[in-house]
Amino acid sequence: PPGAPPCPATCPDPDPEPRGPAATQRAALHAAATAPRPRTPDTCTTRAGEAPATLHHSILSMLGPSPVAEDQIIRDLDAPTQTVLAALVALEIEGRIARLPGAMLQRA
Repeated sequence: PPGAPPCPATCPDPDPEPRGPAATQRAALHAAATAPRPRTPDTCTTRAGEAPATLHHSILSMLGPSPVAEDQIIRDLDAPTQTVLAALVALEIEGRIARLPGAMLQRA
């Protein structure tokens, strides 16, 4: 559309006068490529490097007196690895979890 921001490189070149099913598909691709992406509370960070309390709670609920593999926690949370690792380090610094040999974790 005239006056609209330029489309990212992944969008097909919009036809000035779209017609038919191909035009509908191009419009849908354009809308999907330019739409803002939502951030969920469990996968975003609040302040520099600080994971939200909900992620801390999720991690602590997975841990008990028996050790759990760090990679298992990352897989089960289905959150970005860097976010989970930052939360694990924060919990370790707070003294709430302990690292054991073999990349295992447990509540402290």
